[in-house]
Amino acid sequence: MQTKPIRKLFSAGELLTLAGVVLVVMSAANTWANAPPKTGTMVAATYVATFQRDAYLTSGYSLKLGGVSVGWIIILAALAAGSLLLVTPTAGQKRGFLIGQIAAGVLILILAVRYVGLYMGVLMALAGAGLLIAGAVLRYGGETAK
Repeated sequence: MQTKPIRKLFSAGELLTLAGVVLVVMSAANTWANAPPKTGTMVAATYVATFQRDAYLTSGYSLKLGGVSVGWIIILAALAAGSLLLVTPTAGQKRGFLIGQIAAGVLILILAVRYVGLYMGVLMALAGAGLLIAGAVLRYGGETAK
């Protein structure tokens, strides 16, 4: 009696893509910038710096880019890249899937570099974008993308 080989649950590219999607989605709610109000007096500036240091930390949802929040842009890009995992592409479709997932990762990377700083949300978005790009290359790239 012959048995069929058991397929692994996830390939390395799929795991990297899933990890990237999770990191990017979580990054949107974390801190992306510190935006204290602009004050004209030294007393107000000292008060803000002394007593309200963490009160002006903003998440990705609070940052606007052309009327749309950065948090929603990166979440939609990550979900678009993650939704490619739902379909097993044929050999002819792999190139399009590779381009689509890399484009989503590069968009997230550009936004994270735009607001670069030592904030947890930005660092998570940078790592997540790198994982999305690496997952795309491992899953769709190589000799199989003809």
